[in-house]
Amino acid sequence: MVGKAGILYGLFAFTLGFILGTLRVLFIAPQLGTGAAVILELPIMLAACWWCAGIIVRRYPPSGRNEALAIGLIGFAVVIVGEFAVGMSMMGQTPADWIDQFARPTAQLGLAAQLLTIAMPLLRGPHSKSG
Repeated sequence: MVGKAGILYGLFAFTLGFILGTLRVLFIAPQLGTGAAVILELPIMLAACWWCAGIIVRRYPPSGRNEALAIGLIGFAVVIVGEFAVGMSMMGQTPADWIDQFARPTAQLGLAAQLLTIAMPLLRGPHSKSG
């Protein structure tokens, strides 16, 4: 069940990120700039992933901390693979282009937020005080 939970968590995060990212690029960034648009998007993404992680660990309770962390890691992997696929297929990026984007501060901020989502199932798990 850990694999299924992680995949569902990652699909939620990827889908929401795709929708919000599209809105950010098309409507918010042209008005406010890329940096401000990313800063506005991140709290929404993090709050939504926090909410989703709570649902996931209630529906598929991890047996311990390692399983909860595995859910987060699998979810992160799903997001990264999805972003890579979108970059290649829809944005015409090469693998080198995709990696090079992480030199930009806005991409680093987004990656830092994604890394935070790894811990959310652990923090929301039945063994935690915040779940």
